[in-house]
Amino acid sequence: MAERDAVFGGEHSGHCYFRNFWRAGTGMLTALRVLAALGGQDRPLSQLTGGYTRYVASGEINCHADDVPAKLDEVEAVVRR
Repeated sequence: MAERDAVFGGEHSGHCYFRNFWRAGTGMLTALRVLAALGGQDRPLSQLTGGYTRYVASGEINCHADDVPAKLDEVEAVVRR
């Protein structure tokens, strides 16, 4: 955001950042802006945001490791390459 002087930045995780709020993330400011946008029209939130769903989100991906210490060693070996 700083490099491009972006007005807004967002993540799939739901974090939103605003230039005019010191490029900081704040859920309260996001909620207030959404409520203000909803108050200015008669459409539901799904229609308001529908045109902005541009990227596919996989959601959270979890996996299980039977041997956690061995898996951590494997990850460390890859990171150190």
